[in-house]
Amino acid sequence: MFRQRENIRVIIGSLIVALGMSVAGISAFNSNFSPTFVGFLVFFSGYVISQRGIPLNQLSVDNKLFKILHNGFPIKLSLRFIFILVGGLLATWGVIIFAEAVINPDGVSAIVAGIICTVSYICTHIGINGTLL
Repeated sequence: MFRQRENIRVIIGSLIVALGMSVAGISAFNSNFSPTFVGFLVFFSGYVISQRGIPLNQLSVDNKLFKILHNGFPIKLSLRFIFILVGGLLATWGVIIFAEAVINPDGVSAIVAGIICTVSYICTHIGINGTLL
């Protein structure tokens, strides 16, 4: 029973990831910042759902949410949330630059976009997982 719930979380999370990336990708090629950013936030949500569907020897998401609500919003969690927002903003910016570099081929823009997206990944990973690695 527990394993089936994990599988369902992975499947649902993966579908949400695909939806978010579709929105972000299409919007980026139209240089639409807001929908691209929302697409990345949807993507991050799906990633978290998928990741929590894999046993990690951690408290369940439900228990974490209950503890957060019970104990208030700790500073560490606030910082993690800021890292996720910064990562989303950087990812949006980087992907839009990359989309423009694809439409109008430009190697320098593609390299800059890659660097921005790499920093975005690092920030978001820290925010979601609370660790650098």
